[in-house]
Amino acid sequence: MLVAFAGLVVLGLSSSPSSDGAARMCTPPPSPGPARPVTTGCGGNSTCCGMQYSDSKVGCCHLPDAVCCDGSSSIMPTGDAIQNCCPKGHTCRAVGTYSSVCDPPPPATNASAVAALQVCTPGPRYAPADPVANPQALPSLIVIGDSVSIGYTPDLAALLRGDGSRFVQHSPWSTGGGAADTKNGLNCVGEFLRTADYAAQRWDTVVFNFGLHDLTNSSASYASYAANLGGITDAILAARPRRVLYALTTPMMKNFNDGNFAVEHNNGVARALMAARGIPTVDLYKTVTDHCGAQYVDCDICAASPCDYHYKGKGYPMLAAALQAAVHNLTASRE
Repeated sequence: MLVAFAGLVVLGLSSSPSSDGAARMCTPPPSPGPARPVTTGCGGNSTCCGMQYSDSKVGCCHLPDAVCCDGSSSIMPTGDAIQNCCPKGHTCRAVGTYSSVCDPPPPATNASAVAALQVCTPGPRYAPADPVANPQALPSLIVIGDSVSIGYTPDLAALLRGDGSRFVQHSPWSTGGGAADTKNGLNCVGEFLRTADYAAQRWDTVVFNFGLHDLTNSSASYASYAANLGGITDAILAARPRRVLYALTTPMMKNFNDGNFAVEHNNGVARALMAARGIPTVDLYKTVTDHCGAQYVDCDICAASPCDYHYKGKGYPMLAAALQAAVHNLTASRE
């Protein structure tokens, strides 16, 4: 079938799910040649939907024969970082910048709408032993996280390739908000741990973080963050990477100065969750505050004024250096 998204048409498979749950390809297998276009796949009971910030422009909805919501919003008229999808026969209705509900088909006009699912961005592009991307056959490392981790991953990749210790990729394979919030992370961690063609992998090292998309300063939000992060962590451990590292969330100092301490609270929650599971942490929050101060408005590494969450200049290299040191301290405790 053909799925349209904000003017983009992507190729899906048949309208019925695979009976054995095998992966279905959303884009054709790559043909031989130097460009090496990537194949994007989804689980057999999923639907291929367009995804603006996926580097392949395709994502996976965990529903068979789903309706792919167009994701349009007032601030992103060509689509959202987190596109939504609805069950077959339903109609998408936007209720916020990143969210939709699904109205049931007639004649059930009085039935309650159901919440839309988030479409998952595919995982890393290359398999750990890809001979072209990883010619040195280095141990593999994936970084699961949001746009800040997308920012420092190229620097981390250069450092760890340079010292001959790791082949590094970001997961999901995307721009924009990356893995986004913990709700999206819990829904999509299965994709994040597989390559973009939906092939299962065993990574040597998984570094992950969630926090800058979970900024609601309320007890209910804190409880959801703890539950979701626990589920994400357990799913990562179930994939049996040899090493796991959690990166504490960097400051959102504008919020802190306004009395919103969600980042600080959730970092405490994350630290406790990781300690209970024997997972070490690297304190990227402290990396930033050691440079900028415990409380600040502006700082030379901030991309915006007043500071928010993105970095410039030596900001991302500074974070990458802290991660490089932490990765070197990891032991292969999960053989």
